[in-house]
Amino acid sequence: MRTGGMKLRLLAGAVAVAAVCAPAAAQPAVEAQTGSHILIPRRARIPENTASDTIRISRQVMSEFARCVVDREPKAVARAVTASSQRDFDKAVGALSTDECLDSGMMRFKTDAMRGPLFVELYRRRADAQAHQKHWGPVAPKISLDVAQTQDSIDGEHLPWLSFGQCVVSIDSGAARAIVLAPTGSDLQDAAFAKAGAAFNACVSQGTTIRMGKQAIEAVLAEVLYRGVEPLAVATSTSTSEAK
Repeated sequence: MRTGGMKLRLLAGAVAVAAVCAPAAAQPAVEAQTGSHILIPRRARIPENTASDTIRISRQVMSEFARCVVDREPKAVARAVTASSQRDFDKAVGALSTDECLDSGMMRFKTDAMRGPLFVELYRRRADAQAHQKHWGPVAPKISLDVAQTQDSIDGEHLPWLSFGQCVVSIDSGAARAIVLAPTGSDLQDAAFAKAGAAFNACVSQGTTIRMGKQAIEAVLAEVLYRGVEPLAVATSTSTSEAK
């Protein structure tokens, strides 16, 4: 595949948040409930200074919020990631918008902004379970890249990005895994993004510029890795000839 003239511009996409925490690998995933010794899923916290790197902070807090809701609301998470329509997804994610996963402060985001962080967290957990030879769910339906089949589904609205993610995974699955498994917004993840540059460029049509932020790329790679992709049906045709 030729890559001349192709380029992918990484843009920083942010979510409006007012909370932050360090990457998941840096802290234990539980904490003592206020006024007791009962352990609960660790919540996102507000930093004293959020002006230093708002975009990185936004990505990290969404990652931590997703980790918390997966711990607290596994049934609602399962309903969200297995939703077949945008309406069902929005309804399931609406149940996840709980202040129980925020220590204090306020978060504002569209329901669809939770799609990526959820799949990132789910893939990390499944990868960890597989490393210990354990099973982990929920099982989400495979992605269909068939335009005709996705017109009314949740995949239909994300088809271009899922197609891009599938292309990257097929070219360099190791690089894709490294991006998703590294703590969100960490230097380790930044290095993984840099190493995946060749795969990104190979998945962009010649002469085309795609503007995607790291948050969006991390999200589509995680979803493709977690769900897998249905192979596209190959159209066949038959012809008949008459003897003359």
